[in-house]
Amino acid sequence: MEVCPQDGGVTEVSEKLEKSLSMETEDKMEAYHRFIQDGKDVARDGNLHKALEFFKLALKLHHSEKLERRIKKIEELLSENDSEEEEEEFVNVNNSGLMLFKDLHDKLYDYQRSGLAFLYSLYRDGRKGGILADDMGLGKTIQVISFLSGMYDSELAKHTLLVMPTSLITNWTKEFAKWTPGMRVKDFHGTSKGERTRNLEKFRGEAASSSPRTRCS
Repeated sequence: MEVCPQDGGVTEVSEKLEKSLSMETEDKMEAYHRFIQDGKDVARDGNLHKALEFFKLALKLHHSEKLERRIKKIEELLSENDSEEEEEEFVNVNNSGLMLFKDLHDKLYDYQRSGLAFLYSLYRDGRKGGILADDMGLGKTIQVISFLSGMYDSELAKHTLLVMPTSLITNWTKEFAKWTPGMRVKDFHGTSKGERTRNLEKFRGEAASSSPRTRCS
């Protein structure tokens, strides 16, 4: 008995398989081109991180040397931008070793930066005291505030007590708010020993906080 292969059935299955694979390929390419276009759109808006995500999704669907080069170029550009931002965020004040937030550093005069470097040298060299003897109106307050800001940002200090006449407390508090708005400042003074003791106990209860804090007394 002869058995004849059912060529018609095999051909039909083969055609269906090819059609299915073709549809799958078309869907992938459609998604590929969509991701490419989305990446270009967000790149034009300046969002390179999001563009990179879209291009990487497209590359998973379809390999392209051109797309690989584009991804590599964006990654290099983002890496350069991140490095520049890190370098610009803080400035070494007069090469003293004190790192100060760039925006604050740029607002200081040269002689004020020298004052900061002097204050930091007292700490760095282990000296127990020093006098910042600029004339009135030359910005000794901002120099001290900037110095404390650098110390806090470098985690070299957590709490500081400033002792001054009570008539100056309001002005110092305003200057802290103006130059370093993120720094927490507390007034500590009182007309009687009992009031000062209560305030001190209150501050002791808050001392566990890791946030930099300055107290004016």
